[in-house]
Amino acid sequence: MVARLQQCLVLGGLLGAIVWASFWWSRSPLLAGLSLVALTCSHTTILAIEFGGSYRINGRDPLSRARVPQCIRAWLAESWLAPRVFCWYQPFRSRAVPDHLSANGRRGVVLVHGFLCNRGFWTSWLRELRADD
Repeated sequence: MVARLQQCLVLGGLLGAIVWASFWWSRSPLLAGLSLVALTCSHTTILAIEFGGSYRINGRDPLSRARVPQCIRAWLAESWLAPRVFCWYQPFRSRAVPDHLSANGRRGVVLVHGFLCNRGFWTSWLRELRADD
């Protein structure tokens, strides 16, 4: 069910972007292109604000906080991986790796995803676990 919802959101977003760009392209190709770039970068911008806020807020935490380069690396990784997980793996690849229990009697692994996620969240880990049997 979550995959269906995410498919609708992703495909609806793509359709909206195509309609938007098509409408503005004949009037102003520059505006059409810039608006598509802004739309593409909006997630990364929101993440940057969130990372900046968490860096500031966590300064009062008794544990040492991450250094700025570590925060930047984490932000870049999240900016790269989140669209892949939430716009590809979860909506369209949630059943890419079937369940598997080893035939040699070893214990299995249970992966628990968060709210509004599905097994597509674990696709890369499921492949690695499957390869390791």
